[in-house]
Amino acid sequence: MTAKPNHLRGIESVPPNSTTDPRDVRARIEELKLLKQGWLDGKGSALSRDGLDWLATKFGRSYPRHLPAPYLFPTPEGHVLAEWSLSPWSPSLEIDLVSRRGECHALNLATEEEITKALNLENANDWKWLAKQIEAMVGEAEERA
Repeated sequence: MTAKPNHLRGIESVPPNSTTDPRDVRARIEELKLLKQGWLDGKGSALSRDGLDWLATKFGRSYPRHLPAPYLFPTPEGHVLAEWSLSPWSPSLEIDLVSRRGECHALNLATEEEITKALNLENANDWKWLAKQIEAMVGEAEERA
């Protein structure tokens, strides 16, 4: 009886390599560029390389360095999901790399308060709004600690 070789059937996420901080946005974006069409059991869309380059530049210029960086994940639709860990809040931003728009969603797990907002990520004011929300959530998390 011969052994069957192991075949990769799909990837649910791209794990950060052991030398990369999982919240190093530029490094994580470089990892996301490695995803090919069909990365998720044959169905995941490849992420736009131009869109990822835009995101790296825009994030570096528009998101304040003093705030915690998000974890970045690919979505099956070819978007990027940014998630922060700011208990009791659970904020996320789904980024469409083609339209350069995002859907922000945050849920306070203690109070069930919810914040949602569509963002134009080409607009500096929308980045300022996002930063203000994250800063407030950081402050609340620090108060609870």
